[in-house]
Amino acid sequence: MVLRLVTAVCFLILGPVVSARSVSVESPDGKVEIIINNNEGTLSYSIRMDGKSVVADSELAIELADGTMVGKASEIVSVKKSRSNKKWKTVVGSRSTVIDHYNQSAIELADAQGRRYSLICRAYDDGAAFRYV
Repeated sequence: MVLRLVTAVCFLILGPVVSARSVSVESPDGKVEIIINNNEGTLSYSIRMDGKSVVADSELAIELADGTMVGKASEIVSVKKSRSNKKWKTVVGSRSTVIDHYNQSAIELADAQGRRYSLICRAYDDGAAFRYV
């Protein structure tokens, strides 16, 4: 009985994350938003700034040297959100101190062949970034 209750609670809490069809990441000041969509296995992203679209819905995929397409027929497995507000010194550039302030979502994905990879999305107050890991 207790095991069933724990399983049901875990499903209710984690179910929306695992079956997510879209993930949104907002900048610390709330002005920049990255939206990752999963429409029947096709990943896409869009970026909004001050509520206006600056990058329309665009497909996300990478073709590897062997012709394999990463990003096609993928499903969202999990999402881990985090934030950072650090400063670091640089030896070159116009500023001696760089402020690294962002909100992040690490989206774990699995493709049809069972390969797992992550898409890291960061929203800064003045921009957006993503990378595959």
